[in-house]
Amino acid sequence: MSPAVREAFISILEAEQISGPVLDVGAWPGPDGLLQIPPLAKLPDRTAINLDEFSEHTSGIRWLRGNANRMDMFDDSSFGCVVCNSVLEHDPRFWESIGEMYRIIRPGGLLALGVPGFRGGGAD
Repeated sequence: MSPAVREAFISILEAEQISGPVLDVGAWPGPDGLLQIPPLAKLPDRTAINLDEFSEHTSGIRWLRGNANRMDMFDDSSFGCVVCNSVLEHDPRFWESIGEMYRIIRPGGLLALGVPGFRGGGAD
């Protein structure tokens, strides 16, 4: 994750005073993962979901293998915060993933998404 994207997520999450539980969709293990940034690292209930199965997991995070298009393992309104960065642009059915994120987030919860911007060579 670029430093600018990392700082943007930190700024948003700190301003919202996040309470858990929190889910990272398309999570990446290790110190660069979203669940390791300061506003989220302190939360006791952190869950990560990814299509891949990782052999090394970050301590204190519940790791699940699954598809964001169908997150049946979670009840409606299960999370106070859902984060997702650099995932949706790879998802051929991204609208289903967004619908699932909406379903599992509590009313008043925060959904923080990061996707790459487009810089086309057209008119300004």
